[in-house]
Amino acid sequence: MPEDYKKQVEAVLFASGKFLETERIAEMLGLGSVGMVKNVIDELKTEYKQKDSALEILEQGNSYRMHIKSDFVHIVRNLMTETEFDRPTISTLAVIAWKQPLLQSKIVKMRN
Repeated sequence: MPEDYKKQVEAVLFASGKFLETERIAEMLGLGSVGMVKNVIDELKTEYKQKDSALEILEQGNSYRMHIKSDFVHIVRNLMTETEFDRPTISTLAVIAWKQPLLQSKIVKMRN
């Protein structure tokens, strides 16, 4: 497997900051093989474990993302300003968690 593919997949995972499906990664890189992307990710996961890096690759179903290990999050917490959800979504989820069960109409009233 060409080393360039590994570097490309690594760059995509690093830059995205969110979970990406292997199909999406393959599409972004113009690769016809989802299996190749999966193999590259497995290699990267192994490499990060072997070199005892502050970074790791998390897996969620068929999706992956690069992440800072929990031991190091406190160091960079102030640098991490963006999440996968925007502020309104986070606020809505907080209301749901706080007041559940809740009708959608009540959520709309509370959010407006």
